[in-house]
Amino acid sequence: MVKHELSPDCLVNLMDQYYPAHRAYEYEEISKALSRPDYRKTFNFAKSLGLRLA
Repeated sequence: MVKHELSPDCLVNLMDQYYPAHRAYEYEEISKALSRPDYRKTFNFAKSLGLRLA
């Protein structure tokens, strides 16, 4: 897990700017931009793991 590989002082930058390009449409899991609710869910999950978010 990332948390165990990083220093406790390390900040993680969780970005919401993914944009599917080129042939991303061929793969459902990467074929759409990240929605605001999905980003919030991911952000909350990262916090629950104890990651320090920038």
